[in-house]
Amino acid sequence: MITKNQGMVYKRLNKNKKNAFVLESDNRFYPNFEVKFSEILEIWEFVCNIGRTDKKEAVTEIDGLKAILMELKREVQEIMEQRVS
Repeated sequence: MITKNQGMVYKRLNKNKKNAFVLESDNRFYPNFEVKFSEILEIWEFVCNIGRTDKKEAVTEIDGLKAILMELKREVQEIMEQRVS
């Protein structure tokens, strides 16, 4: 999709009831966001990929815990770097 404000993005589209799409990334590290229909310049359809799968990865409890731990690790590293400085 190409939008006026976001430029070119590769996301899954979900229509909501407010004349907009909610754009969802397959990569869970990128947050969902809403784009009004009036901001859309082009929509492209995904046809194929070279990988073994094109399915959106399911989020599990373990994935959620992993993300929390990674964020905690990053915060601890920042604190440690501040203490050294």
